[in-house]
Amino acid sequence: MAGVGDVIKQNRELCGFSRKKLAELSGISDSELMKIENGERKTPSWKNLCEIAKALNISPIEFMIKTG
Repeated sequence: MAGVGDVIKQNRELCGFSRKKLAELSGISDSELMKIENGERKTPSWKNLCEIAKALNISPIEFMIKTG
């Protein structure tokens, strides 16, 4: 089953965003986004997930459904 980081990466790539661009759009650091995508950050904050989802134009609930 895919993790949150996998779902974020898939959606980021579907949107055609680089990691740096998504980090900029969501207001989090590139290094934090990298940790989330790579699974190093096992429990990213809800705030960060909401900001990432907003930048990807999806609901943050998508992360929970697709990793469920």
